[in-house]
Amino acid sequence: RAVVVWRAGTLRSIPTEADTTQKTTALPAGSVALVGKTFLSWTQLTFENGQTGWVRQDEFVPLWR
Repeated sequence: RAVVVWRAGTLRSIPTEADTTQKTTALPAGSVALVGKTFLSWTQLTFENGQTGWVRQDEFVPLWR
């Protein structure tokens, strides 16, 4: 379930780009997280510090399979 973010992007509080009022956080390349829920092309990531958020599935790659 571990993944690494391969390019800088945006971590979103809900799985959509349409809601501009949602909370967003910069997501630096090289971040490591665990995969949680999925919704359409979105995946919820959980980080070591407890932070969670949604990103598109093409923003990260699995560490191993």
